[in-house]
Amino acid sequence: MKPFNDLLAGWEKKNQGRLPEQLQALRQAGREQFIQQGLPSRRHEAWRFTDVEQISEIDWCPAPALPLTEAEELLRPLTYWDSDALRLVFVNGRLEPHWSTRPTDIKGANLTTVAEILQGNGKAAWQQHLGRIADSTDYPFTSLNTALFEQGALVELESGVDLERPLHLYYVTVGDGAAAVHPRNLFVFGPSSRATIVETFIGLGGYFTNHVSEWLLQENAVVDHYKVQREALSAFHVSRTAVHQRADSRYQWHALSFGSRLERTDLTVTLDGTGIETGSDGLYLAQSGQWIDHHTLLHHQQPHGSSRQLYKGILTGEGGAVFNGRIKVSADAQKTDALQSNRNLLLSDRATVHAQPQLEILADDVRCTHGGTVGQLDPEALFYLQTRGLSRKDAVGLLVHAFAGEIVDRIRIPHLRGQVDNWVYEFLQLDQG
Repeated sequence: MKPFNDLLAGWEKKNQGRLPEQLQALRQAGREQFIQQGLPSRRHEAWRFTDVEQISEIDWCPAPALPLTEAEELLRPLTYWDSDALRLVFVNGRLEPHWSTRPTDIKGANLTTVAEILQGNGKAAWQQHLGRIADSTDYPFTSLNTALFEQGALVELESGVDLERPLHLYYVTVGDGAAAVHPRNLFVFGPSSRATIVETFIGLGGYFTNHVSEWLLQENAVVDHYKVQREALSAFHVSRTAVHQRADSRYQWHALSFGSRLERTDLTVTLDGTGIETGSDGLYLAQSGQWIDHHTLLHHQQPHGSSRQLYKGILTGEGGAVFNGRIKVSADAQKTDALQSNRNLLLSDRATVHAQPQLEILADDVRCTHGGTVGQLDPEALFYLQTRGLSRKDAVGLLVHAFAGEIVDRIRIPHLRGQVDNWVYEFLQLDQG
């Protein structure tokens, strides 16, 4: 843990006395908690199948500034890069105004960067909510982020505001093997507000992304949220998304994981009100040299809530994955309707997946089901398609696309849906059976 201790000591020395008092206290609490927790190991139940020891072996340092031309080479191939879209682009942790477009023309839509907050500027919403939604008690990397974050965004929509265009947040990182970024975001959606948010992570080289995002949906707010992980294959990606929903709000999460050598994404959603709807979809693709771990917790605390969860994984070569999904229903959450499913398709007998769907129900008047499957392509379906004139490769591609299509078709942004479909196609070109 020494590299992180060095980072923590260096940051504290650099910023002592420069931050707002409340923010300084938040950082200090994160620092102390991380030192007490240490990095998780496989002895911890939540990390039993994912080894992060290799992260601790690198002497991480803040990512340096990056020339715009290098970042542009990564951004342009994204087919959902829309010149008219609302977007914030962070290059090695720094906001790049050249490509960023803030919604200044939308009344009631407030956007502030973390850098501005660190300088004592920006709205007061962070004082009420930052660090209070993403509890770090059982999340050491959240503690580390709290102690070190210097970049990210605060997005606040006032009551009734409809952000008609998607807001894209791009995190572009280029590293030499020891660069680290710790982005932190806070989203506050007022009553009856609506928004579509896309977070995209891309990069080149070796680096470490440690991301935390906090979300508050007030009464009747509607949010469609996409997290696209397309990091470099030599990068480490750890991410935490914590969501707090109030009565009659609707939150839809789409986790799309294609890159990094090691990914750990945690989604925690608290359904704190009646009539809440929560959806969480995920698609992860892993080849040799990749390990992708998704942990989710949907906590129903009040009556008449519903949640739908479907995660699908496709693995080839020696790729590995973990899905651990828990739905918790408190005693007061009567009339809860929850459905959870995890399905995994292995294209190689050397691929590994650990599927752990779970229910924890303390109420007695509920309708909750869960299930998980791990299997290979149906040989009879393959044979049938080949008898119709398709080559084996084309038959495999058709079946895999159909398997992934249930998730891909739920993407409501056409350009993003097309890009994800292309990534599935590229994945199928790998010969790792």
